[in-house]
Amino acid sequence: MVLWLEADDDVPATGTWEDKSGENNDCSLVGNAYVDQGEGIILDGNGDRGFIDQADELDFGSDNDFSISLWFKTTSESYPHQICYGEDDSQLIRIMCAVGTGYYTLDDDSDTLNGSTGSTALNDGNWHHHVMSCDRDGNIAFYRDNVKYQKSMTSIDNLTNSTYPNWIIGALRTSSAGYSNDFDGTIDDIRIYSEALIPIMVKRIYDHGDHNT
Repeated sequence: MVLWLEADDDVPATGTWEDKSGENNDCSLVGNAYVDQGEGIILDGNGDRGFIDQADELDFGSDNDFSISLWFKTTSESYPHQICYGEDDSQLIRIMCAVGTGYYTLDDDSDTLNGSTGSTALNDGNWHHHVMSCDRDGNIAFYRDNVKYQKSMTSIDNLTNSTYPNWIIGALRTSSAGYSNDFDGTIDDIRIYSEALIPIMVKRIYDHGDHNT
């Protein structure tokens, strides 16, 4: 694990959300974003977000497997919401919530791979668990509440992050100074792994999640 942001009892409400993975990839809170202990990062959909600076372990390059796991909840009718976003100038990794589904995008500036996780509404005010698991020699698997969806990943080669902050929590960067698709809701237990999670590992995270009630 190279990133783990969890709203446990030791997390300060504002300022910095500390990385528990041991890699020191802390998240700086911007706007009115704050961490509600035991809940997650609270974002109001109006300029709130978190930034995680560049780090070698968050640069997946052309052949490194990786996975992203997180929980979120929202009741907003807005479309869409940006949950988790990593980008260089031309390569991006994106997890996005729309009213009716969850969307994922991988883009290496030559090819784009988009995926979704069904059509059941996500803005029901309940917690939902989403995972993107990327095996660079095989497939990308998307999971929504422990249900697996899969696509080929043969065309996505390079996902190198080097220019802007590697990861943005709760917004989409549209330029060096502009953002859109602000998330309105709560996000918690954000994990990034330098491996492709297999189904039994995803199930373990889901079954033991604080928000799996």
